[in-house]
Amino acid sequence: NDNKIVIVITHSPDRVVDFFDDVIVLAKDKTRTGRLAFYGSIDEARNFFNKESMEEIVKTVNLEEEGGDGEADKYIEMYSRMVQNG
Repeated sequence: NDNKIVIVITHSPDRVVDFFDDVIVLAKDKTRTGRLAFYGSIDEARNFFNKESMEEIVKTVNLEEEGGDGEADKYIEMYSRMVQNG
């Protein structure tokens, strides 16, 4: 099963995380536009967001009115700077 791309959209990522090598975290910014908040391995994602689980990451970036912490803009900006700086 090498060299395959599978796209899964889930709000319960910890149930399927072991099936994947890399993750993309998309989040709504303050204008409610979907933006890239992270791309990399599962371990890199946990380190980047300083969270133990993928579900905690989802909660962190989800909007407050959607039950999240509303921190998407912070991580979108952090990831953008990280990519620009190489």
